[in-house]
Amino acid sequence: MQTGAGASGRRAPRGCFVARLLIVGALGLIALALSAGVAGAKPLVYGIVPQDGALPDGHDLDRMPKAGISSVRVIVNWGDVERTAGVYNWSAVDAVVREAIKHGIQPFPFVYGMPSWAARADGYSCSAGSCPPYAPKSPETRAAFARFTAAAVKRYGPDGDFWKPTPLLANDGSAGVDRYSVCIPIPPLITCGPPPSSGEVPGPGEAPCGCTQPHPIRTWQIWNEQNTSKYFAPKVNVRRYASLLFATGTAIKAEDPGADVILGGMWGPESAKDVIMPVRSYLTKLYAVRGIEKSFDSIAIHPYSSNAGASLAQLRSARNVVRKEGDKRAGLWVTEIGWAAGGPKKHPYVKGLQGQAKILSRALGAYEHDRRSLRLRGVFWYSWRDKAGGTAICEWCGHAGLRAKDGSAKPAWRAFARVARP
Repeated sequence: MQTGAGASGRRAPRGCFVARLLIVGALGLIALALSAGVAGAKPLVYGIVPQDGALPDGHDLDRMPKAGISSVRVIVNWGDVERTAGVYNWSAVDAVVREAIKHGIQPFPFVYGMPSWAARADGYSCSAGSCPPYAPKSPETRAAFARFTAAAVKRYGPDGDFWKPTPLLANDGSAGVDRYSVCIPIPPLITCGPPPSSGEVPGPGEAPCGCTQPHPIRTWQIWNEQNTSKYFAPKVNVRRYASLLFATGTAIKAEDPGADVILGGMWGPESAKDVIMPVRSYLTKLYAVRGIEKSFDSIAIHPYSSNAGASLAQLRSARNVVRKEGDKRAGLWVTEIGWAAGGPKKHPYVKGLQGQAKILSRALGAYEHDRRSLRLRGVFWYSWRDKAGGTAICEWCGHAGLRAKDGSAKPAWRAFARVARP
């Protein structure tokens, strides 16, 4: 073996050795920096989507962190909150947010829906409580939707009213001092006393959240599957969604400049173009609207497919559109993904009990592997628990849970935990 010799057999000058040492040293530092970056990278958010939109009970919420679940995707329905124009009733949303955070689970809301008064203003016919998912189409209803969303951010975002104690009234009727305002949090102990028990509504002088420290919501998803008329009625309209996005994104940022404004989750490869507008086509048309990229921070995909590779391909396809449009800063969320353990055997999403666990492992493992290039921020599994009557949603949906109908763990639960648990 020739040591220190070139191809011609001549000994290399001493300066070459110094240069090589410098190069090796620099490469070593780069490798250390990269490894430190990987080790210190912000982990993905792993969450679940409830089977029917209802928040799981406290017992189930307590189970979730054991599998690395830190978030739950919930609907904040405009039609439920503002049934009378200009009057917001947050009681139902309060209960969901309060119960989730009490169990260490952060809500991930998507704003959606339309009250009957707004639908009528846009020329649609519907009665209270039975409106299809019409999307606001007039400047007036878009502005009303944006105000509603801004009010939600003002309530549940940083410095939101939901996290602040309500003032007590003194004997003379003036505002007095509430018991939380004089408490001094000393982590990990809190001197203010325990929060209300499950189902208990905080009383006068207590924060509506029933907590002593805020857990502000910083992620806001605008609509759901707007690339299908099933959820964006009466028909898919990219420019109408863009107009809604302009108004709503601006309203959110006015209340919380640091919020992550997220597109509604979209489903569909090009092969599904007969029933939806495929994600790639939809995103391309959306980016064609001048300045639209300033209205959101992240895109969201529901990459349902028959196999893990095709699911990952949908994410890469969407990311390629974003890169092509020069919006490299945009993040990516998977706000729904799932396969079923039971259901019609010939359905491509039905994999059997062990098959569900295997495809979950493959898909989530692939997402983790590509998360940097995808700029992936989080993944939400559909769904939490199997449910009788789930076929009302789709023919395999009732069997897509990580846990069975009786709450027992399925193999998919253990597979999910192996990927998601820190």
